[in-house]
Amino acid sequence: MFRQNMSEIPGTKGYGRFVSCFIESSQSLSFNEACKDFIDFLPPLSGRVRDGGAY
Repeated sequence: MFRQNMSEIPGTKGYGRFVSCFIESSQSLSFNEACKDFIDFLPPLSGRVRDGGAY
């Protein structure tokens, strides 16, 4: 897979300054807190969901 430097991708300039803060704050959230906006779309029974942002 080809990955560009973040400074070359439009809209990501300056993002690197906040990565450590984002990781620290997001790891402190429970699943329900982190997923509250789409939790109603998850199946009621056991299933699998792919997190496309979790590369």
